[in-house]
Amino acid sequence: MEISSSHQMYVFLLCVLLGLGCGAFFDFQRCIRKKFFAGILRTTLEDTLFAFVCIGAVIALSFFFNNGQIRYYQILGSVSGALFYAAFLSKLVSKIFLFVFGITEKIIVKPFLWLCKTAIIPLGYLRDALKRQCKGFKRLSARAFKALRNSLKMLKKRIKML
Repeated sequence: MEISSSHQMYVFLLCVLLGLGCGAFFDFQRCIRKKFFAGILRTTLEDTLFAFVCIGAVIALSFFFNNGQIRYYQILGSVSGALFYAAFLSKLVSKIFLFVFGITEKIIVKPFLWLCKTAIIPLGYLRDALKRQCKGFKRLSARAFKALRNSLKMLKKRIKML
C-alpha cells in the first residue's frame, strides 16, 4: 500500500502537535508537583502515567491516521514537537499554569476552607456543651452507682440478720 507524501506530511504535523501536547502535559504535571509537594513514590507514579499516556497517544495516532503503521517520521515528529515545546514554550506555559493554579486557589480553595472553618465553630460549641453534659452525667452516674452500692450493702446486712 502506497502512502502519498501529502498524507505523510499530514501525519508528521499531527505528530509534531502530539509532541507539543505531551510537553504541555509534562509541564502540567510539573506545576502540580511544585504546588503540592510530591514524594518519590508519587513522582514515580506520575512519570509512569505520563509515559503510558504519551506512548498510547502515539500508538492511537498511528492507528487512526496511518493504518496502524508506526514510521520513523512519526517518532521524529513527536520528538521534534516535544523539543520545540521545551525550547520555546515551556517557561511561558508553566507560568500560565502556575497563575491559573493560584487563581483557582484564591477563588475556590480558600473560600471553601473558610466555609469549613466557619462550619466547624458551631460544632465546637456543640462538642463543648456535650462535654459539660457528659461531666454532669458522669457525676450523676457516679452518685447513682454509689447509692446502688450502699443499697446492696444494706440489703446484704438485712439478709444476714434474717
